Amino acid sequence: WTPSRQLLMATRQGSLLTFDGFTGHVLHAVQAERPITSIAVTDNFIATAHLGNTIRFWKFRSEGLPTPEEGSAMLQQMPPMEGGFEEDKSQLFSLDRVADLEAISA
Repeated sequence: WTPSRQLLMATRQGSLLTFDGFTGHVLHAVQAERPITSIAVTDNFIATAHLGNTIRFWKFRSEGLPTPEEGSAMLQQMPPMEGGFEEDKSQLFSLDRVADLEAISA
């Protein structure tokens, strides 16, 4: 759950879906580069753990969420999560940093 009451859910196919916590409507959908195995949420950041021992830290923007209709339409053609809201105002996430645990342990 995000501080603004959205539920984040990852799928085995690498999708990250944002749901309205009150209505259950899909508000946003993106495709991650690799499947997400875990999600942690703070007030300002989201951390996603991925297959391949990588953790990605994202800035999260909750204002200006798409309408349920726009969110449902995103399910048909999901943009890449890595796009970032600096370039694409429809994005909720912007990659801040990556921790490659394989490289650290080698």
